[in-house]
Amino acid sequence: MKSISLDTLVDVAKKGTKRRLVIMHGMDHHTLNAAYVAQQNGVCDVLLTGSQDKIEEICKEEGYDLKAFTIYNTTSLEESIAKSVVLLKEKEADFVMKGSLTTDQYMRAILAKDAELFNRGSVLSHVCAISIPSFDRLLIASDVAIIPQPTIEHKIQMVNYQKEIFQRIGIENPCIGIITPSEVVSKKVISSTDAVEVKKHFEEAKDVIVEGPISLDLALDMEAVEEKGYKSRAGGKCNGLVFANLESGNVFYKSATKLMGADTAAIVMGANIPVVLTSRGDSVQCKINSIALGAILSN
Repeated sequence: MKSISLDTLVDVAKKGTKRRLVIMHGMDHHTLNAAYVAQQNGVCDVLLTGSQDKIEEICKEEGYDLKAFTIYNTTSLEESIAKSVVLLKEKEADFVMKGSLTTDQYMRAILAKDAELFNRGSVLSHVCAISIPSFDRLLIASDVAIIPQPTIEHKIQMVNYQKEIFQRIGIENPCIGIITPSEVVSKKVISSTDAVEVKKHFEEAKDVIVEGPISLDLALDMEAVEEKGYKSRAGGKCNGLVFANLESGNVFYKSATKLMGADTAAIVMGANIPVVLTSRGDSVQCKINSIALGAILSN
C-alpha cells in the first residue's frame, strides 16, 4: 500500500491545472489566512465575495498582498451568495469555500434550485482525509457531518467518492471498510446487514477492495487481525472507512483531531463542483489542506 500524508496535497494540487476558488462572503481571518497561503503556494487563484473594505482591513492587519485576491465587493450576505453562485455557474470559479456565514446558509446556497450546482437525486456526502501522527497511513472517512442515517445506496456512493479521492492522490486499489461494531452479521445490527450488501456491490470491482461488516480494530490493526484469526484481504489494511451513521463517524473524527493530534482535510462531494466545508474550530492548516483537496477534485 502506497503511503501518503496530507502534507503532499499541496504538491499534488500544484501538478494539475491551476484552479479558481471562490470564497463565499470571505471576510474572516482564518479563512483568508488559509486562502492566502494556498494562493502563494500556487495551489489555486482566489476570488472573494464580501465587503472590500473589510477584506482590505484584514489584509492590512495580516500583511497580505491584496494582489493575491480578486475581490468582488458586496454589501450584504445575500449579495455575496448570489455573486458566488454566478461565478460558479458561469465557470469563472471552479470550486467554493465557506467564509463568514453559517454552514446552513452555505449549504442552502449550494442546494438552491436556481443555483444549478446540484443535481436532484445525487448523494451529497462529507468526506474527510485524516492523518494521525501515530498511524502509518492516510485515512479517508465518511460521513461525519451530513447524512445522519446513511442507507445502503448512500454507503455505496460514499465508497465511490472515497475511491475517487484515493485515485486522484495516487493511491491505487484502496481497501475500504464498512465499519460496524463487529465482523459478525446480525439482523439486530442494521449496519452489519447493510455492510453485506455494500460489499456485494463491489465484489467484481478491480480498483477497490471493500470489506464489511468489519470492526474498526480489524480494519486498522494487523495485530487484532492475527489475534482474532480474521481472514480478509482488507484485514488491518483499510485506508478508507465508511461509518454506520453520523454519530459514530463524528466521534471518530473528533477523537482523532482532539485526542490524537490528527491533521485533516474536508470536502463535500456530490454537487457539480467540489464544496470545501470546514468548521469554525478547524485549524488554518486544515483549511489549507481542504483547499488543496478541492483543487485536486476540480481538475
